[in-house]
Amino acid sequence: MFSAEGSGSSGNSTLTVPVLPQVPATSPTEKPDRKLVQGPFTLSAEIVKTGVAHEKGRTFGIYAVSVCKRYETGYEERWQVYRRYSDFYDLHQKIKEKVKLIIE
Repeated sequence: MFSAEGSGSSGNSTLTVPVLPQVPATSPTEKPDRKLVQGPFTLSAEIVKTGVAHEKGRTFGIYAVSVCKRYETGYEERWQVYRRYSDFYDLHQKIKEKVKLIIE
């Protein structure tokens, strides 16, 4: 199940995706108690900053996305990723193709 929330004035969006339990990914520098990183968790992502980048004579939109992995135990892992608009567009196209195949 997917849920999306957004605030129209700031342009920030949050996508929450419940995920089935799996072996957790941990940071090599930070090793939490194994009991804290087991079981179901929720991923959330928020666009925290947008901008325009210039590289090799080309201009493109870029987004800073803050990701949070929150376990039912209360333990959280957070990180940021940077993606171009075209990455989101490509993902959207792939999702549309998959959904179309499921519906047919």
